[in-house]
Amino acid sequence: MRAPRRDEIAAHTIEVLSLGPSYKADLLLVDLGEGPMVVKDFGGKPWWSRFGGLFQTFQEHRAYRWLGPLPCIPAFIGKIDSLALAVERVEGQMLVQAPDRFENGRLYLHRIRAIMDQFRELGFFHLDIRGYKNVMVRPDGELVALDLEGSFWVRPGSLLARLLDPWSLRIYKQALLKWKGLLTEGRSSDVRRTRLRATIQQLRMPHRWFLSREERRRRHKSEP
Repeated sequence: MRAPRRDEIAAHTIEVLSLGPSYKADLLLVDLGEGPMVVKDFGGKPWWSRFGGLFQTFQEHRAYRWLGPLPCIPAFIGKIDSLALAVERVEGQMLVQAPDRFENGRLYLHRIRAIMDQFRELGFFHLDIRGYKNVMVRPDGELVALDLEGSFWVRPGSLLARLLDPWSLRIYKQALLKWKGLLTEGRSSDVRRTRLRATIQQLRMPHRWFLSREERRRRHKSEP
């Protein structure tokens, strides 16, 4: 299976999975005759969004190259151009929608922990693995982590890796705690926003820092 060329995308799109907001790629289901694949494309966005899309596409492409083929991430098919890439269409559903997520919650939590441990061994920081849309379960029960563009990585064993290891451990520990809540019946809606979570979101989307800063100013002015 190969990635489509830019001029093939429109003619071979069989479904629009998601028209993302300005800062997210559109997700298209494309089939060139060898089976469907997911195309993440910023090509139809405004110019200022395409500018950010250049970085996101570049970053996600590098993330797939760094990790290589792993069963816990979608198979990488190819980079189309500077604004689009193609990856495997993962058969299955979001883990939070799986009918057996409570019954087999401990098993799924163990598998999420195994993915995080593997990422840590590779020096890979998946900053949004706690996102409920970013973990899918295949029909055979294996889990797949999505949305790699909001990640970064360092060479395992390097000085920087050792310095960042406590922070890495904390990121994944907080993510695991959130998933424990999502996979425990009666606690799935009890998701608290921690200071660490706010920091991670600011790293992934810096514009939110300015918005939260303005909100704090307004609240301060309104206090007696």
